[in-house]
Amino acid sequence: MKSLAPLLLLLFLQANIRTSGPIVLKEAGMQFSLPDSSWQPGKREESGSMILYSFKRKPITDSLNRGIVANVSVLIENVEKGLDVISWSTERRQQVPFTVTKVLTKEKGNLSAYQAIGYEGSYVDSKKIIHRILIVYAIHQNKGVQMICDATDSVWPRVVPEFLSGIKSLKSVPKIKSGKKK
Repeated sequence: MKSLAPLLLLLFLQANIRTSGPIVLKEAGMQFSLPDSSWQPGKREESGSMILYSFKRKPITDSLNRGIVANVSVLIENVEKGLDVISWSTERRQQVPFTVTKVLTKEKGNLSAYQAIGYEGSYVDSKKIIHRILIVYAIHQNKGVQMICDATDSVWPRVVPEFLSGIKSLKSVPKIKSGKKK
């Protein structure tokens, strides 16, 4: 009789390894993917008409021996019909001040979403720690989506490829036609 250990190990691994399938933002008709199992969904919160999804990365130890947790937050809100993404992003950027170092667009190959613009930048937090961020603003089906990727400068080189993968994957969800089966 063959040992069951290899089979049990395989079943255990399959049950505990998270695949990085798309995360559907049903309220906005959009989806994106996190790069791997280092990223875990946090929580979904509602405040009035605004919805917040948060995702956290497993801690990365930086050169100062701090466990740094990179974050991705997705905020969804209603926007006026016909509002363009440039005007909306300008309004939102005034509420979250940061220094813009680079502009990201679909034309430059950074984004996939049709009506979207992104920015790379930095800010200093209340503890005087430098953070680097990527923020994408997208509009789809009269919903504004802000995808905010944030990490300290100390781990930025390690997480920026993961962030770029996530923002590049942000796109509208294909509509599924419902039909009656005969």
